[in-house]
Amino acid sequence: VKSAPGSAEHVRSVARMLESADTPEAKELAVAWWDRLSAGSAKGSDSWHDAKLHAITLLRASGKRDEADRRARYILLTMPTMDPKRKSQYQALVK
Repeated sequence: VKSAPGSAEHVRSVARMLESADTPEAKELAVAWWDRLSAGSAKGSDSWHDAKLHAITLLRASGKRDEADRRARYILLTMPTMDPKRKSQYQALVK
């Protein structure tokens, strides 16, 4: 994603399309695409947080609450100085 300008938008579009599908398989693929977007984004950037939050939300919705909680807690633990608004978004996903 970093090396090809414009590809981040393509990855985001695919992730959103899969996220809106009605099958569990599509939702699982969407998590992988959101993970791909976050991996290619600067840690802590808006794009990185957006991708992380989408992936965590999808995991919770698909019944993978432990994985979603683990991811959200890890971000909260490793980024203690993040913006309060972002922090509250992650905290809401742990409850």
